[in-house]
Amino acid sequence: MARMLPDQYAEDPSSPSPAERRLFAAFRDQLPDDFTVFHSAAWHALNVRGDARDGEADFVIAHPELGILVVEAKSGGVEFDGEKGRWYAVGLGGRRGREMDNPVKQGARNKGTLVRLLTSLPAGRDRRWPAGWAVAFPDVTWDQRVAGLPEEVVLDRRGLRAIDAWVEAAMRHWQEKDRHQPMGDDGLAILKGLLAGGRKVEPVTGAQLEDIDAELLTLTENQFRTLDALADTPRALVCGCAGSGKTLLAVEKCRHLAAQGYRVLYACFNILLAEHVREALSGFPTATARHFHALCEEWAADAGVPLPAKGEPSYWEKDLPRALDAAARKLKDRRFDALVVDEGQDFRAHWWKPLELTLRDRQDGTFYVFYDDTQNLFHGQLALPHIATKFSLTENCRNLRRIHETAMRFYRGKLKPVCRARAGRQPEIRLYDSEPQLETAFATMLHKFVRDDAIPTRDVVVLSYRSAEKSALWRRRTFGGIALTDSPAPGKDEVRWTTIHKFKGLDAHAVILTELEANDPAVLRPIAYVGASRAKSQLGIVMKRGAAGVLGVE
Repeated sequence: MARMLPDQYAEDPSSPSPAERRLFAAFRDQLPDDFTVFHSAAWHALNVRGDARDGEADFVIAHPELGILVVEAKSGGVEFDGEKGRWYAVGLGGRRGREMDNPVKQGARNKGTLVRLLTSLPAGRDRRWPAGWAVAFPDVTWDQRVAGLPEEVVLDRRGLRAIDAWVEAAMRHWQEKDRHQPMGDDGLAILKGLLAGGRKVEPVTGAQLEDIDAELLTLTENQFRTLDALADTPRALVCGCAGSGKTLLAVEKCRHLAAQGYRVLYACFNILLAEHVREALSGFPTATARHFHALCEEWAADAGVPLPAKGEPSYWEKDLPRALDAAARKLKDRRFDALVVDEGQDFRAHWWKPLELTLRDRQDGTFYVFYDDTQNLFHGQLALPHIATKFSLTENCRNLRRIHETAMRFYRGKLKPVCRARAGRQPEIRLYDSEPQLETAFATMLHKFVRDDAIPTRDVVVLSYRSAEKSALWRRRTFGGIALTDSPAPGKDEVRWTTIHKFKGLDAHAVILTELEANDPAVLRPIAYVGASRAKSQLGIVMKRGAAGVLGVE
């Protein structure tokens, strides 16, 4: 018994066809189980002139060894007018009826279109597709003189009794004797995917971004209850996973204090994060946002504290903090009423004292530190100031749930974060072994995000583990008309590229995490965690196969 797709005959009530009904049963019952028969297979394709046309074949019969046969079926009697080249339906008594579509041209045309569709598919492009056509008139006894058609491509009522023999003969009629190449089971799978493949059609990500923003904003607003709970607490350590709203809460705390007239300092390690927060606090003149090293240089210059030449590691590690210590002791009138530190896990132990010296009241002044015990990318030791009050944020309000679940695979903190957002799409992971494979995998994913999923390029960020000097992607820069740029405001057909380290604390709707190649789990896990958790709506990861093995995501 042949495999029928669909498995039950479904008649079009507006155009019933007794011929198709009889043929469906005959194909199903008489053909062996290595035949697959598609009934009423429809498609939309370009014809040979490049014009868009809808097409449909009454039956497409497929066999891994014999090939493909497109069959057009006609009910009742038929007449062919050889002089005019026209076909007519014939009723009882031999009376000519309406003119009908030429079944021979229909069969040949549909066969050609089907082959073009198959060869347009990436998996079918380099294959030979053995295909032919036939016509079926199951209600009549065919006269071979009509239209000059060979008996192998015409099925009449007599052929219904041995339809398996007729199908095999029709298929062999179209085979190139010395060049026939069976399509095999893999070719049959491609054909099935084209004509009867299941499709799960999801809304493209780009069409959902506003809804996702609104949903995540609602979740984040719920976190503001934390600030209410800590309203009367002048000092607190606030721990939260990536996406728990730490930066939003830190900014809101700064705004609240500035609105009450406090001079407040927002400090962080990341340059881009400091610039982002500076814009967010632009309407509050008593609020200042700086990344730590810029604060040190600025205060040292204003206090006349000399600095050594840049270039040595000690300049950032020790010289600048030491200069801030000296400057803060001189600039007493410059000090702040409140200090809010974000991404506190990135600060060294000996940086806290100079920072606290920028407070007007070192003992009782308002001092908040927001941190994630898993996001430390710059040194291995978590060193926080001694503050008695501790509070935990356990809800992820940035990422859709499947992104959250992926990021949590790399999380090694003490909290147990949860996510109540919608599921979203499963993050896609592509592996590579060589630089050409990296470029191909990245280009494919980038075009999927921008072209297929319709995500605006301004909402896509590429995050690399490699620096600009070492990044193969940054060297190439352009991928199929889409260019990488390091500008935070990409232009048309541009996508922002930066490093995972620099983008820490920020987020984007769609993130492609690339060039993950470290072999040390202690290094790779926090990198993967930070990078993956930057994506709000869609995440793609392009990583070296060895790194995937380290992370256990092969």
